Amino acid sequence: MGQKKKVLIIAYYWPPAGGPGVQRWLKFVKYLPEFGIEPIVLVPDAAYYPTIDSNLSKEVSPVLEVHRVNIKEPSRFLRMFWPNKTAHLSDGGLSSNSMSIFTKLLVYIRGNCYIPDARVGWVNPAFAQVQQILQKHHDLNTIITTGPPHSLHLIGLKVKAKYQHMRWIADFRDPWTAIKYHKNLRLSAKSQIKHKSLEREVLMSADQILTSSWHTAKSFKSITNKPVEVLTNGFDPSDFDSPAVRDDKFSMTHVGALLPDRNPVILWQCINQFLKLRPKAQSKLEIRLVGAVDQTVINELKALNLMKYTALFGVLDHKSAVSQMMNSKLLFLVESENHVIPGKLFEYLNTGNIIAGVTPENSDVNSILTNYPNQFLLSDDLHQNCARLCTYYDQFEQGLSNREVYNASLYDRKSITSRLAQLLRVQ
Repeated sequence: MGQKKKVLIIAYYWPPAGGPGVQRWLKFVKYLPEFGIEPIVLVPDAAYYPTIDSNLSKEVSPVLEVHRVNIKEPSRFLRMFWPNKTAHLSDGGLSSNSMSIFTKLLVYIRGNCYIPDARVGWVNPAFAQVQQILQKHHDLNTIITTGPPHSLHLIGLKVKAKYQHMRWIADFRDPWTAIKYHKNLRLSAKSQIKHKSLEREVLMSADQILTSSWHTAKSFKSITNKPVEVLTNGFDPSDFDSPAVRDDKFSMTHVGALLPDRNPVILWQCINQFLKLRPKAQSKLEIRLVGAVDQTVINELKALNLMKYTALFGVLDHKSAVSQMMNSKLLFLVESENHVIPGKLFEYLNTGNIIAGVTPENSDVNSILTNYPNQFLLSDDLHQNCARLCTYYDQFEQGLSNREVYNASLYDRKSITSRLAQLLRVQ
């Protein structure tokens, strides 16, 4: 077998970071060697990750070459003094309607003084390390930058400017200026122009663009003539190596943060009405929320008298979160943006469980769920939604399963990595 092709991957999220941001490239790096690709990774040292999952470190091969460069983040300093005020400054949980004056000031500083984001100070130190790596690996001619944070793409710009022979692939796990919370950053007109300019420069300078959704790919194709490829996220079969253990509860589970813009009021109303029609379900129903839950969601559950049926699990490690998905009777997913596909969707699909989706009709999530036989896409019709939920419960009571067998192999992480490897081998 010939020598493996080397590729340098520059990422912010890396174990011990937890949450969805780390999964994509952790899994790509895990499987790339099986396709003749030798990954080398450059990540921050002493990064301030809001979620830690030390178990993910076990998935990093001991022979993987990992370079760490110290990063200084303003958010670390701010959170020492105002932890509650800064909790969602960069995680997409911003809500302009619920911000205090002080939080609005912090958001303004974050949006206008740190462009494109608060990790921009890592660009120069990381670029210096890239140059050292290239001196060590003379046969390395491909780099990948992945965002958010999108400041990492500025490292790619610097590499491409100095090493024009290098092939640069810019990976977008989420959109840049099109992401919903971008509008809540209180950007000045000058800052908005700067974001747009940097986004365009990256899209025009990179040799290949990767996105995790079709809507994002479409929007990028209107900006650049560079090739744009969709590589969705997926599921790793090794995360499902333990069998499901279901109890006698009619359990409905959500995994991930439920923030102000992800409060599925239509679902809560449906459950409230369902309990009136099926009062015996009160002893069986359990709403399981895994992850951070905003107070606005708690208030809605209280208002509809649903908190007594709700179990708050908090943030779990990834393996435990997958177990909760597998053990549930019904999963629900909330996504308000057309061009965002939560990584957990593919893990949901692999469970084969019923998935209740609260998502725009023309979204990428909706398109995927439409082709999933066990989907329950909530409409604006409360009566129709409730009737569907009652049907599921009646089948549960009778010990019946209406779940059709679904082959999710299209979204197997290894399968998706094989497509990435094909792109990497193209010069």
